[in-house]
Amino acid sequence: MPYDLKDVRANSLAKGKEHRDKVLLWTYRWGWMTDESLQALMKVQRRPGSELCRRGVLQRVEPPRGHHAAYCINSASMTRALELYEEDTGGAVIPYQWPQTAVPFAALGEHQEAAQLIAINQLNRYPGGKLTVDRELRVGAKKALPDFCIEHPKRKEWHEVELTPKYAERLFFQLQERDKSRQAGDFTKLIFWCRTAGVGRSIQNALNRETCPEVFRRGDGKISMMPGGLRWNPKALRCVSEVVLIGEDRETARYLGDASGCQASLDDQVIMDL
Repeated sequence: MPYDLKDVRANSLAKGKEHRDKVLLWTYRWGWMTDESLQALMKVQRRPGSELCRRGVLQRVEPPRGHHAAYCINSASMTRALELYEEDTGGAVIPYQWPQTAVPFAALGEHQEAAQLIAINQLNRYPGGKLTVDRELRVGAKKALPDFCIEHPKRKEWHEVELTPKYAERLFFQLQERDKSRQAGDFTKLIFWCRTAGVGRSIQNALNRETCPEVFRRGDGKISMMPGGLRWNPKALRCVSEVVLIGEDRETARYLGDASGCQASLDDQVIMDL
């Protein structure tokens, strides 16, 4: 059967628009993307950033020394991006502020890139989830929030990306605030994605304690122990938490076990492939 060139061109254009819209919505939601997150989102081997810039979809933000390069929405595509976001959220709008200055700081860039890659992976593995990212969640919020949230019909997951260890008071504060969110019904599952086994085990060890010290944030932003030796029980939070190790090569991730048991070894189960 001979090919109809008109159909081939039409299909190619439709596919191109589908990719463009997917990239625009994702970039509007997160603020910016990298070549690696673009590859993962579009499921391609090549680096698509330059091509998307040529087509007027994105623009590359040249970073100063010590910063990561990033791709932001081109002004020519901003109207379409806003339309897609309003359609996806039912009319809710958050401002798009990039690029203003250098995007982003190196540590922040690495953290958010990891969050994007994990979110893409989880949405591909478990289709149908509703994604909400930190900058959307923070609008008007005055409480602890995750790096991103994926909501399914019968579960609501909070995802935390932990690339570096926290000092004890800061870790206790993080868990204490998440437990308050659990009590408020903000999530049904809390998943910690950790770059190293040490980071993961520090979280597990804190959750496995019989009690944790209560802490508070001081006026200068530092975290201190609550006077009087007050403590709280992390058992309920432990029962809804999981800890996952992401391989440094971003090709493997291993289940460390749910926080209630710490029985699993690093080699028990590969659950994610970034």
